Formats: sequence, C-alpha cells, structure tokens
Amino acid sequence: MSQYPTFEVGDGGSFSTPDAQRLGADAFAFGFPLLVMLASMRRGTNVSAPSGGRAPINQFAHLDRFPDPGFSAVVAANANTLYSLAWLDLSAEPLVLSLPDTGGRSFMMPLFDAWTRPIACLGPRMTEASTGTYALAGPGWNGSLPGDMCRIDAPTNTVWAIGHIHANNREDLDLGLAIQQGMTLAPLSAYGTAYTPPAGIADPALASADPHSLVMKMGAEVFLRALAAGMDSNPAGVDDHVVVDRLKAIDLRRDRPFSWAGLHTDTRKAIEVGVDEGRAAVAKAPPGGQENNWVTQRNGPAPGAIDYLRRAQVANVGLCVADREDASFDLTARDSGGGRFDGEARYLMRFEADELPPVGALWSLGLYDMDQLFTDNAIDRYALGDRDELELGADGSLEIAIQRDSPDSSSANWLPSPEGDFNLMLHMYQPSQRALDGGWAVPPVQRVD
Repeated sequence: MSQYPTFEVGDGGSFSTPDAQRLGADAFAFGFPLLVMLASMRRGTNVSAPSGGRAPINQFAHLDRFPDPGFSAVVAANANTLYSLAWLDLSAEPLVLSLPDTGGRSFMMPLFDAWTRPIACLGPRMTEASTGTYALAGPGWNGSLPGDMCRIDAPTNTVWAIGHIHANNREDLDLGLAIQQGMTLAPLSAYGTAYTPPAGIADPALASADPHSLVMKMGAEVFLRALAAGMDSNPAGVDDHVVVDRLKAIDLRRDRPFSWAGLHTDTRKAIEVGVDEGRAAVAKAPPGGQENNWVTQRNGPAPGAIDYLRRAQVANVGLCVADREDASFDLTARDSGGGRFDGEARYLMRFEADELPPVGALWSLGLYDMDQLFTDNAIDRYALGDRDELELGADGSLEIAIQRDSPDSSSANWLPSPEGDFNLMLHMYQPSQRALDGGWAVPPVQRVD
C-alpha cells in the first residue's frame, strides 16, 4: 500500500490520472481483506444447521475429526487439531462465549475482526486458564455486564472465532470432542436461559462460491460498491484515517452508497487500471523473512505498522493469522539448493539436538498440495511433530525423511510426499522468545538424490 497525500476531487469528479490509478490500486489492497472476510462469512453461514465446517451465524461448527485430504474448512490445517469455527454478528447485542475447562489440554481460540486483524486469543496465554465466560461487544455498545464476564470489545460487528483443540493422537479424540461440546454461544439477553439458536437459511446460489475467487474477479465498480457497503457495519480502524480520507476523494464513504457514475469517465478508466494493478500485487506471495528458503512471518512489521498490501497478500493465502506470540507458521516450497519440491525426489530435514522447534505448546510439520490441503498417502500421515512417537538419534537429533516410498530405515520419521509439487509448513504454537527474536531458524530441507 503506497503512502500518498490526500487530494480533492476536481470538477465533475475528475483528478489526475496517476492519482486515480494509484487510488484504485491502493483501494484494492486496502479493501480486499474485508471483502474476502465478508464473502467467507456468507459462505460459512449458508446452512440451516451446523454441518461440515459451516454453521448459521452466531453458532459453532465443530469439526469432529482430525484434518485429512477431504478437509478444506481451514487451509494449511494442523493435523493434530480439532477445529471449532464460528462467524459472529455483534450488531444487535453482545454475544456470550463460554469455554469449558480443558483439563490442561493445549487450546487457543483467536478472534479476528472483519479486516482480518486479531482482536484477542482466548486460552492459557491470555487468561492463565482455558475456561472462562466472555462477552464480545461490537463497536459503540455501552451496556452493562454481569460481574463474572470478561468483556472483549470488537472494532467491527463481524468477528471470526477459530478454536484449536490440540490432541496428542487419534486415541485422544474423545477428550477433544467433549471439550468442543462444552463451548457455548448465546446473545447476552439469553444468557443464563435454556437458549436454542434459530435455524439458518441456506441459499443454493452461495453454496459453491469460493470467497477468494469471488473477490479477485470483481471489477472496479463492483469492488468499490462492495467496499463502501462493507465498511458501513465494519468501520475501518482509527489508524486507517489516511486511506479512508483518500477514498473520500471519490466520495466513497461508509455512510452512503458509492456512485461510480458520479466519477468522470477518465477517472473511472484510471481507477480500473489501478484496481487491476492492485489485484496483481495481492496475488503475489506475501513477503517475509527468508532463511534456509523458509518464509516466516514471525519477524514482520513492528507493532502498529500498517502494510495494507502485505495484509491483503496474507488474506489471499490463508485469510487470518494469529498474533505471532500465539502461533507462527513457516512455509517453504523449495529445498536448500532452491529447487522446487518434487514428489519424485527424496528429501531430509534434520533438527540438531538443541535445535528442535522451541515452543510452549506444540509444533508440527505438515505437507500440503499447492492449494495448502493435505494429500492422500498409503499410511494416512499428513504431518509429524512433537505429539508423534518420533525416533531421535543417539545424540538427540531428529531426522525427518520426506519422500513417496517408505525409507529403508524405520518409518516412524517418514512424512510421505505426493506425486507432484508440494509445500511444507511448520506450525509452532506459543513460539518461544528465542524464535520470535530470530535466534532460532527452521533448518533447511536437503535433497538427497
């Protein structure tokens, strides 16, 4: 997102072509996360009752199995996690979210606003306990709460909650399912009553609409209209005043419908070119620190800095990313020599004895296809991590074999690869300060044939 001064609309809604073009590009980067979130909410709540990772608004969709190749509700999913997803609408009143005692089970529930910004992350790091009752209030709500509730103020009326229950293995599944069933959501006015959520409405027209593709294909006029409408109930942040003021130059405001026809013809043409430029920029991979050909977002912009293009690029790849103190995700598609991962080749990843991922919760190395989904393999293994029975070397080191066929040695450390291209992602939950400060790096992946 470029930083340009504000400018005023000229007669007939016309201003210089370079300014209009830059505004179009920047508007796309700025608004893309919001529109993808709103499209994802419409798709994720387009059911009459919870099913398959979707649920009506203000209800949980509990995924009752570990992610496998048929799982697409969350991209780049962690294989040792049970997910509980909920899209929330806080426009009418606060919602009360109650979490059960997890019995020490590793758990977190990040909350994101409509712009993909993390609001809070419920769990032990935030509250020193997994259990709790929280009132999620939208912008402008000024009511009172019972004394046993923790108030969380959301800057937008749309909120996405993503619960992660970490399990040790498949035998641990029943405990995770019991924790899921202890999670409740209810309007504040129904708190303490036998509340039954209403049925949702399923619109067949929305059943197969991919949110990212839907927004990526929007023309300039449709995109800007949708942006103005989306900002009405999900206002931009206080720190976004520069770009919000710039959008007022074309009379794009959150309190009124946007008029494309009110702009000068030359201005519309320049904005269209700019939107196409913004679309192309957002489609590129998000930037990040590079070491050993791993891309990490742990050492991103300083707190308070706003990089709209990077935020949009991240939203295009994975939508929402928790605060780095809660979770970090390192991605690579290339070996130590820079070659693209090939399912016909064999690879080795070695962690020295004192260099295993430093985490307070868990770590897991997952293998994904180009859409960041798990792939089929003969032993139904899609990731390896500290919850698996890994075999360490005599010196305490760990070697993971990444290849299609079982290695000649023990298969305990074997991560099967598919026939074609693939990616690897290292999930780290509650990474240590050493990892956050850059004192630890993910080791390279060596090609061994």
